[in-house]
Amino acid sequence: MSFDSVKRILVVDDEKDIVMTVSLHLEKNGFVAVGFSDPHEALEEFKLNPTKYSMVLTDIRMPGMSGIDLATKILDIDPKMKILIITANEVIPQELPLQLPFISVDDIIRKPFKLALICSRVKQLLAMSR
Repeated sequence: MSFDSVKRILVVDDEKDIVMTVSLHLEKNGFVAVGFSDPHEALEEFKLNPTKYSMVLTDIRMPGMSGIDLATKILDIDPKMKILIITANEVIPQELPLQLPFISVDDIIRKPFKLALICSRVKQLLAMSR
């Protein structure tokens, strides 16, 4: 597999066990997952290697920087980056365009989630052009 054909997913969640579990599942399904439990470290990694990633998977609520802020900063660097949000919180569809104008309701996965759903959604988003 060439470097360009590898789909690298940046996985960011303040819960280390979620980062590890999701990353392992993605890797079992042919992706390369790079995980961070600190959104600031994840952003620094993305700034250094923006073309290395095919997608960002992030939690919304994290200490120090929200997933919304992280996604916004990543999209400032690469407006075509695909973003998938995971959250334990209720997302109200009417508020979605205000809070997450770059995300469709299908790009939000509620915790607790099935790992198969994460992988399926990642595959679907990567197959779509933005």
